[in-house]
Amino acid sequence: MTPLRDRLRQMEHEVARFHLSSDDRNHNHERFLSEALQSLRGASDPLEALRLLEALQRSSYARRPEPRQALADVGAWLGQRLRAEPNVDRDTLALELGWLRRVVVIRLAKATDARPATPYTRGGPLPALPDLAATIASIERARGPAKPVRPTKPEVAAPPPRVAPERLPAAFEAEFADVGAARDSRKKAREREKAGKPKKVTWLALKPADALLSGLAKGLACALDTAGCEAVFEDMARRDGRPRAFWVADVRGDEGRLVVGRITLDRPPPDRSTEETP
Repeated sequence: MTPLRDRLRQMEHEVARFHLSSDDRNHNHERFLSEALQSLRGASDPLEALRLLEALQRSSYARRPEPRQALADVGAWLGQRLRAEPNVDRDTLALELGWLRRVVVIRLAKATDARPATPYTRGGPLPALPDLAATIASIERARGPAKPVRPTKPEVAAPPPRVAPERLPAAFEAEFADVGAARDSRKKAREREKAGKPKKVTWLALKPADALLSGLAKGLACALDTAGCEAVFEDMARRDGRPRAFWVADVRGDEGRLVVGRITLDRPPPDRSTEETP
């Protein structure tokens, strides 16, 4: 037998101790079970249901025999349930209250004479009510000190995934593919110039700083005499040789290369005539 079936059987025995009466036209037990269940909606503490019943004991219901008896039965059951498991979670208790209400309804429907009405006489003694205030205090002590609630950080929606553009932007950040090789090429070009040898084009391989552009920038390169290239080397020298990114623009295709026409250390102003390379 599953734990749920065991619990349902146990609740049937617990309902048998209720003072159910077939002539209870107001369905008092069902009513108070429904109100206890309703009190748990939106509440974080299962004790809210017991606090509600404790408040109802001070209402006009407690001055009439039939609802007072139902309050006593439901309050005693709920107090005993929470004492047995002080830290029961709200959803579990709400499920049991719902099932208990169903068991009460079924039991009254099957037995029209479930229990004869208690012959209360006018001015006679009323049913005793359990001390729910003491029960609540006892459960709170059993739970121990409340744990401090840590403020939860608001959930921040994850940014949408970045998608590579169809074409290279008109200007974008790049860097030397191999800084050491670029320095060596510059050094050799200067030595060639000092030796009076004819000047020749020295190409320096580049790569986009943004990896999303890598597939569109194969063969990206600048010449050593490209406008702004010397400023990059001078700035790296001022930074103790540390490599840095720079901005490239006016990129055009030339014999299998993507040749950079202009380099700037800072982002160039936008070109209103075009925003992407053709």
